[in-house]
Amino acid sequence: MNLIDCSSWYGKWPFKDLRYSDLPTMENKLKSCGIKKVFISPLDAVFSQAAHDANDKLDELLGDNAFFSLVPVIDLMMPDWREAVDKAIAAENVKIIKLLPEYHLYELNEEKLEELVEKTSASGLVISVPFKIEDPRGQYPLLDIKGLDPVKTAKVLSYFRQQKFIINNAYWRDLNDIYYILENACFDIAMLEPVPPLKKIKEKYSLERFVFAANCPLFYPEGNLNKLKYAGLPQEDIDKVAFKNIEKLLTRRTIRCLIHQNHGINIKTA
Repeated sequence: MNLIDCSSWYGKWPFKDLRYSDLPTMENKLKSCGIKKVFISPLDAVFSQAAHDANDKLDELLGDNAFFSLVPVIDLMMPDWREAVDKAIAAENVKIIKLLPEYHLYELNEEKLEELVEKTSASGLVISVPFKIEDPRGQYPLLDIKGLDPVKTAKVLSYFRQQKFIINNAYWRDLNDIYYILENACFDIAMLEPVPPLKKIKEKYSLERFVFAANCPLFYPEGNLNKLKYAGLPQEDIDKVAFKNIEKLLTRRTIRCLIHQNHGINIKTA
């Protein structure tokens, strides 16, 4: 099975030990699951007062490792967030950026997103918005992060129809309220738990806007891999979620890069 993982993490989590917290171990594990490409963010950016430093450290660590693609975490409360976004736009390997409003203590609203979307939509960057990072049932009690309000968040994101979003870690019950509001978004299957997941998605919605995410190392990758492995659907349907939908979502970014290259512009400054 060909798999593209649209959302995993690298680093330590302060509240529990993670089995695949070092990069070589994680790479070996994900490759053993049949994953061909991983879009990865730094866990250090979640609680750091300098999320962009965490992005730079992970970028340096990844080097020319083509298995991983950096997904920078952008903290819109920091005064240098524009520079961080410009750097992401200029980077050839960056296709997605991630926002963590609850952890970085700002409200996700139209005013907060307007300037960001002006930059990202023009460059083809996709914005990833996790409704939550970890399963709240296992959350450290004093942390008390409830997750983004699905309906409120969906209404805000739907305002920016020119921008493509990935919603990470939504619950099945959330989709009832937001799927048709958010026509400009894809949803990962990391926390979707109807039985069997892909069949239920196909029956109630459509597989065209759902993508695979391992959410490793916070989750064991086999949990989400098995949603595909035992889907009981034609391979063509499974492939949509496994890799085709995310490839399609990221096509605009690739096309923008090719346009810049064909016009003789260095992609790293385009």
